Amino acid sequence: VSLEEESIGTQKNMTRKETSFERG
Repeated sequence: VSLEEESIGTQKNMTRKETSFERG
C-alpha cells in the first residue's frame, strides 16, 4: 500500500488507522 493510499484510508478510518496517520 502506497503512502497516498494509506493517507486516504486513514481519513476514512481515522480510528482504525490512527497509527498510520501518525507514522506517515
